[in-house]
Amino acid sequence: MTTIEKITQQLEQMPQGMLLEVEQAIVRIKNRTLDTTYRPSLLEDLAALSESDDLPSDLALHLDHYHYGTPKK
Repeated sequence: MTTIEKITQQLEQMPQGMLLEVEQAIVRIKNRTLDTTYRPSLLEDLAALSESDDLPSDLALHLDHYHYGTPKK
């Protein structure tokens, strides 16, 4: 099954009220990819990290390193 088919299947099962949120997310993503200067916000980076079990144990101590790539202090 292709990605588009998977997405379509999920959309067909979604309540109508959620489809507006999906549409808004698609527009945000499209605008983000058109803007070559786009940099994810700290919250977006942390949200992406939180979906993983591979969080570094020193994340709070070296947040700037993990977010901006600055050297660890």
